[in-house]
Formats: sequence, structure tokens, C-alpha cells
Amino acid sequence: MVEGLTPVPPAREYPEFTEDGIRELWMGLDVKELTWESFHRAAIRSMPHEERDKIVGLFKDKGGEYKSRRPTMVEFIEVVLSIEWLGRWEFDRQDEFPMFVRNLENRVELAKLLDGETDYVG
Repeated sequence: MVEGLTPVPPAREYPEFTEDGIRELWMGLDVKELTWESFHRAAIRSMPHEERDKIVGLFKDKGGEYKSRRPTMVEFIEVVLSIEWLGRWEFDRQDEFPMFVRNLENRVELAKLLDGETDYVG
């Protein structure tokens, strides 16, 4: 090892796509501003279009509008577990769920940068 160089830190460990892992994710999030819309945006941001149509009803009420109150922890866990695409494994690894975690953690900045929102909270 060359002296003076900072060692590379270990890779980040993401929660697992399990009830306990999703609960761990929820507990680590700032959820006081989490809305059904921002939850939906985080879920679909990296999805192919054909997968997006399958889950839109999970975030909206019967009138087609986003649910008005914040999701509870139980609702959050149930919705995430019901999105099969997030739990998909390919080549012995799971890429979609860690991508969702990053999208959720950075949802406000992503909405501003990618969607053109200005005073976005969520």
C-alpha cells in the first residue's frame, strides 16, 4: 500500500428485500414529508415503462388521485413487497431494490433535477 493514500471504504450495504429489510429502510428515512406521489416517483424512476403501468394503482385512490395522507410504515412495507420488479434477481444479484433505495433517499433532489420541480417536498 502506498503511504498517504486514503483507503477505499467498504461498499455500502443496502437493506434486503424482505419485511425486516424494508422496515429497516423505513426507519432510516426522513418520512415526515413522504407522500404517496414521491413514493410512486421513487418506485418508477428506474423501471421500464411496461412495469410502471402494473403498479400505479398501489399509490392512488379509487378516484385516480394520489392518496391524500402519508403512507404508514405498514402500508409502505406492503406496497414495496407487492412490487415484484423490485425484488427481482439477475446474475446472482439484486440491482432494482438498491436503485429504489437510492431513489427514495434522494427523492426531493431527483424531482427537482429530473422532473423540473422547484419547491418540491416529499
